[in-house]
Amino acid sequence: MNFLLAASLVFASSSVVHCNDGDPLLATAVNIVCKLRTGLKATPARFTAILSTADAKLSTIRSQELKGRLYKLLNNGTDSRQKTADIYARAAAIIRTKATTARDRMAAAAVRATAAAALAAGRMDEAIMLVFQAKGASDACLSQSESTNTPATTAQLPNCFAGGDAIVDTTTAKADDTLTQAHSPAELHAALNTLAAATVKTSNGNKIAGQSPVHAHNTNCVITKGSGGSHKLVTAGQNTVKLGDGLWEVGAAQTDHGIWPSTAISAEHRPTLHAALEELKKSEADYQTIVNTEAILTDTTGTKIPTSAEFQQALQEATGGAKIDQPVEKLKAMFKTDSPANFQKEFCNPFYTTQILSKSYGADPSKPENLGDKTDTTELDKAMDFYLTLTLATIASKSKEISDLKSKASTAANKPEEVCNKITDTDPKSCNATENCHFVESNDKGKKCTLKKEIKEKLEKESQENGGSSTGVDCSKLDTKPKCEEVNKPGKPATCGWRKGKDNEPDQDKEMCRNGSYLPNKQFALVVSAAFVALLF
Repeated sequence: MNFLLAASLVFASSSVVHCNDGDPLLATAVNIVCKLRTGLKATPARFTAILSTADAKLSTIRSQELKGRLYKLLNNGTDSRQKTADIYARAAAIIRTKATTARDRMAAAAVRATAAAALAAGRMDEAIMLVFQAKGASDACLSQSESTNTPATTAQLPNCFAGGDAIVDTTTAKADDTLTQAHSPAELHAALNTLAAATVKTSNGNKIAGQSPVHAHNTNCVITKGSGGSHKLVTAGQNTVKLGDGLWEVGAAQTDHGIWPSTAISAEHRPTLHAALEELKKSEADYQTIVNTEAILTDTTGTKIPTSAEFQQALQEATGGAKIDQPVEKLKAMFKTDSPANFQKEFCNPFYTTQILSKSYGADPSKPENLGDKTDTTELDKAMDFYLTLTLATIASKSKEISDLKSKASTAANKPEEVCNKITDTDPKSCNATENCHFVESNDKGKKCTLKKEIKEKLEKESQENGGSSTGVDCSKLDTKPKCEEVNKPGKPATCGWRKGKDNEPDQDKEMCRNGSYLPNKQFALVVSAAFVALLF
């Protein structure tokens, strides 16, 4: 970016030829060349503006990614919202990576386009200045006169170039205006390409910029040195001499028809200009990548989400990387994109009205703010750090409690009623989410989180069948399958079992001796979520 800014200042100050300044030559097709080299010198400034637009879109993408991650973190434990938040945050991260890569390629192309444009413009300057200098030379450097050794006069010279003194071309004038307003590489390319194409003489009729040469006056138009009937350019043994990046080719007894090229711009003919135009053309795809990916995240109807390759990739990642059947339909169902109203109600509104504390990014005094109102990526980054730190602190504060509960729940000597009693007396959600426990709000004298009646009756029956007492066996300490199965009594419920772990048991994939009537502990995510919300607000 700094290179482009510096280049734009240098090129702006290096102009030595001004178009439309009243000189007779600049009323001819030379003026089209003038406009072209002016446009080429404007390339750095226009590319800087285009990259600035791309950067603003990247900032929006980054802010949406951070908001998606915060939305996911703050909705931990609410199943449906957590899933959509996870998919959204993953997709936004994929989009940011893709858009950043495209922006990097654009910046590299801008440097190459700027260098090529500067070189092409400089060579055109040299050629144009040669024409101006030839106008006042004592030798017949640029000759249009009938005499073989008399320099052309000011009145005669304009007729050496197509269009005479009345060239008019609305297409190139429009392109000239577009150069100062190009908002994308494609627009800049189109404007420069229109001007460049206008400098090529048509093979049918020898027209330049839509104007025909004045044949009656330009039969002797040559660039030469010295006098004599041949009007040959002294080329020191070389044949044709190319000027202005191949804009003019002179040599031998060339007339105006040979001075101005009719060959289309290509890598072979006018290669430097061609290189600049090609870099602009390549950049458009990267620019559109940034535009289109930003539009996915900012679309208020949700219609772009299901068909987005990035969201489909995020869905696959979130489900373990397995191939997803009908991903479009699954995303439609998740984000409720069957109608814009449903998308707004089920996803956008909860997303944007999720609140964060302003103290999370350093504001004082602290107040709750809607996540959707935040756009500053620096503030969102700080908020993300704040809530991640708070989550880790919450997890650490609960780790001992959870560890104790797991240990007790996996021991046959444990009383299941106590597991429920120790969960909570204030949070029905955490209690009810724990298997075999339920919350009794009306229980004012005892614990409100208690063992379900049917589970309690079942365990009492098992206890009676076992002789009215617990076995007192710690299954986890039996390290072989025979030892594990040995403690079980024939005809009685199994005390221990050699098996893999169930939900929330440690080392789930490992076969080991485990409690035969395992009572799952409370769901970790819900415990953390409840404590997390309590700490925040």
